[in-house]
Amino acid sequence: MVTSRHYWIYPLKIIPVFLVVTLLCLSVPAPASQDKIPVSVSIAPLKYMLKQVGGEQVKVSVMVSSGANPATYEPNPSQMAGLSDTELYFAIGVPFESSWLERFSKVNKDMRIVRLDQEVKKRTLATEYDQDAELDKKQAEINKDPHVWLSPVLMRIMSLKVMQVLSGMDPGHESQYRQNYLEFCREINRLDKRILDMFSGTKKRQERFMCLHPAWGYLARDYGLKQIPIELEGKTPGPQEMKKVISIARDKDIQTIFVQPQFSGKKAKTIAKSINAQVVALDPLAYDWSDNLLKMAKKISKALR
Repeated sequence: MVTSRHYWIYPLKIIPVFLVVTLLCLSVPAPASQDKIPVSVSIAPLKYMLKQVGGEQVKVSVMVSSGANPATYEPNPSQMAGLSDTELYFAIGVPFESSWLERFSKVNKDMRIVRLDQEVKKRTLATEYDQDAELDKKQAEINKDPHVWLSPVLMRIMSLKVMQVLSGMDPGHESQYRQNYLEFCREINRLDKRILDMFSGTKKRQERFMCLHPAWGYLARDYGLKQIPIELEGKTPGPQEMKKVISIARDKDIQTIFVQPQFSGKKAKTIAKSINAQVVALDPLAYDWSDNLLKMAKKISKALR
């Protein structure tokens, strides 16, 4: 009888436990990732900005893969398919966007495209080597410099737009977006001061630096420097242009030429060999925007010294 009694009591103990566990499983909230705003951006530094302002509330995808050229990039089929779930696309004005943003809209008509570069005033790309004069209005409009993310001043302005857009879409986290934005501004201010201090002792003779691609015009403008690009308006130089660049490099006592991994450094190496200069790599598209900008500024400062 004892055995029989325990036989009936045992299942009665198990069933309630099973039910409790089942009810607990059913009551567990969905993973937080399901509540994140799906966002796409063109380049990695924009992802950094989105994560600083949006925090854990955004899930960010980058179109231009590491090492790829944003001037000629073509999204792959899986990236195009991924846009169907994207709610926001933050554009920055890099060349590939001019032919692809319209196609992105056709893939997802509900996706909102925010053009961050329209929030700032763009500089113009030089059409002549070592150019100081301003271009006429028509030329200036055509020759807009897309590298706006390489200016701490402009990055702060664009991050404000990001905060406003995210707050409008997700008002429940508006206060968090605002706090994140303010903290990012403090980070930018600290970075700006460090770079200002870095270039404060630069003499006029030393203020010019040479680079392959004209990517650092905003950085140069912010800190009283002048870049001399080998590629005028981003175009590969011919033999005559190469001779002129070599002459300028010798006249300005250029000892370092900066290149970036997204472009062939062959022309830069040829010039460097002619003037006995070194070639140093800078990557304007690295993800960690703040740390990367500081590292690039240090390399440029070292070259000027």
